[in-house]
Amino acid sequence: MSNNNNKSKSAISLQESWASNISDYILLRRQQTHVAYDATDANTNDENGRIDKLEDSDLFTALFVILAAHLEEGHTVLTVDTADHEAPMQGQINGEIVTLYTWQQNLLEILATPIFALIDTQIKTQLDTQLDDDTTTETSLFVLLDTLFGQRDYLWAQLALSNHEKGTLIKRFDAITTLYQRFKNSDLSTFVHSIHEYALFANVNANTDCNNYQNSLSKDNQPIIYNIAKNKETQGSKITFWLHRTWQAEFNLAQHINHILNQQIVPLDITMPENLNDQQIAAINVANNNAFSIITGGPGTGKTYTVAQLVIALQQATESRGNESEHIRFSTDSASLALAAPTGKAAQRMQESLQAALDDANVELQLQEAKTIHRLLGIGRTGRPRYDANNQLGEDIIIVDEASMLGVELANYLVSAVKPGARLILLGDANQLAAVDAGAVWLISVAFRYCNPYMQN
Repeated sequence: MSNNNNKSKSAISLQESWASNISDYILLRRQQTHVAYDATDANTNDENGRIDKLEDSDLFTALFVILAAHLEEGHTVLTVDTADHEAPMQGQINGEIVTLYTWQQNLLEILATPIFALIDTQIKTQLDTQLDDDTTTETSLFVLLDTLFGQRDYLWAQLALSNHEKGTLIKRFDAITTLYQRFKNSDLSTFVHSIHEYALFANVNANTDCNNYQNSLSKDNQPIIYNIAKNKETQGSKITFWLHRTWQAEFNLAQHINHILNQQIVPLDITMPENLNDQQIAAINVANNNAFSIITGGPGTGKTYTVAQLVIALQQATESRGNESEHIRFSTDSASLALAAPTGKAAQRMQESLQAALDDANVELQLQEAKTIHRLLGIGRTGRPRYDANNQLGEDIIIVDEASMLGVELANYLVSAVKPGARLILLGDANQLAAVDAGAVWLISVAFRYCNPYMQN
């Protein structure tokens, strides 16, 4: 039982974390603000606050906790998918026959996972005897919830919990209960109506001007952002949720990429090596003619070799133009060529591979030391970069390897620090290394999410 207790405590501390405390604080501050700004009708505001807590605040708390759990797992969004003409599943919970759609079961399962982890071997054995071989995954959730609600006191009796851990467990259990009560025998239209009417949710389409790339969501400070669209595959609805911070980071990233793309670059007159294939020539031309470019491909496709040839070609073109060059310098004393990667090992590997390619081509060029992106941007203990939109990097060319490892916020810091007229070249493979932080964006996918005709073309 001691091993189970240790496992249980771990599950509670890791899964609950900070999310429910922050959501409680947001709700408290909202109620206090209502009272402060409408003191003449404080009683009415207090009553409204209680109504929110009972009818809508539980939905906000549940989705906030689920989004926070997703963020800790590296996902910046929560997606609710429904199929056209989908029939709900039926089962018995607490002696009552109820219906739940698949998307409702998915949300309940995410919220209840830390509690399910606390169900000990004895209860799981009881469940196994209740489940037939033909029982579906959806049906098993009904049994789990029925057991969870019915075995609550027994479960706590089996666990040696501190008062803090017990309080955390109660909060999560209450969140599951209220979300279940909201979902049972209801449909998507009821869910959509609730988030439309509640002030702590903001609709993307109602607050974003896609033509002017302006975002007004930050003015209203809604903690959860959502977007409702048609799912072309299932012909149903698709609802995407963000925490405000991750939405803001993605929106800003798309804006910064748009800004870089609109920068005017003077192409250098480069001479292509004869041993390049058509794709490598195209990659070099794209990087020479654009401020923002991506070179992608699987292992062994020649990404590093192509970049080495690009560096050689740009160096030769710069030297041939003399004083008329656009001031791209490649000398050892200059920091105008920056090499970077998300991790120290990737940066070292990038440096060695590029230098070896240059040496093999008999090019006398000592590259600058490749850095981690954190070091390049001057991100220290505070987590804030030294170089940003207001204090941009001085490099003329920035080459980033293993860019598939970039999370949304680090990518946003990077692209915002690129000065006008500089080239940002990203190397990577979406099927290789995943993002270190939240948001496996592979950068360009974020820009496609927003209404940007230039990027889509």
